[in-house]
Amino acid sequence: MLDFGSSLFDLAVFREMESGRKVYMDFNRNPLAVPGDQAFDLARLDSDVHVYLEKSGALLDKPIDRLKRMNPLSIELYKQYKVDIEKHPLLFAMNNQHMNGGLAVDIWGQTSLNGCYAIGEASGTHGVTRPGGSALNAGQVFGTRCAEHIASKTFAEPAKLDATVAIADGVLHVQATLKEMSPIKPSAIKREVQARMSDFAGMICKADHIASALQDAKKLTQSTRS
Repeated sequence: MLDFGSSLFDLAVFREMESGRKVYMDFNRNPLAVPGDQAFDLARLDSDVHVYLEKSGALLDKPIDRLKRMNPLSIELYKQYKVDIEKHPLLFAMNNQHMNGGLAVDIWGQTSLNGCYAIGEASGTHGVTRPGGSALNAGQVFGTRCAEHIASKTFAEPAKLDATVAIADGVLHVQATLKEMSPIKPSAIKREVQARMSDFAGMICKADHIASALQDAKKLTQSTRS
């Protein structure tokens, strides 16, 4: 993985999931050696990793022991969801939030679309070389920079509206849109949209698939309006 970063692992997990198989993380044993290599040994870790574990007091035999020392609350969290990783492997999945990249932004978090900003995992600031654990800080920093950039702009004074009238108009608009006898159920729409996003807007996207998914999304939109 050294030449590819974590992306190689992401792609491997994605391929297994796409094939209908499941991937598990087993904290109760160390990684098996690839053919021809030596058995796993903490002494063979990169110096920065070794120092990090040493300073954390986590140069321990098994992954579960190291996790107990460094993040014991995570073990308890899984137990709350009926998963005891001290006894059983943990089912692992590649979620879309693990993707590296996103919308291109400048140093203020502004995209090429005027007035549109993106931060965190929606922006292109999270790359494969991003230090682990910095995601929250990056979101906080860019959130502040976005606010500063927006505050520095001069906007025309918005027309004053009667709040009561505006709310009443909004309610009438919603009521006019709702169709109580519609055969299309919100739960079905939700499932369809989620499935399409997972299948065609995940970490690997193909141009022809995206075009087809766009047409399906347009059909769904039209069906909800007819």
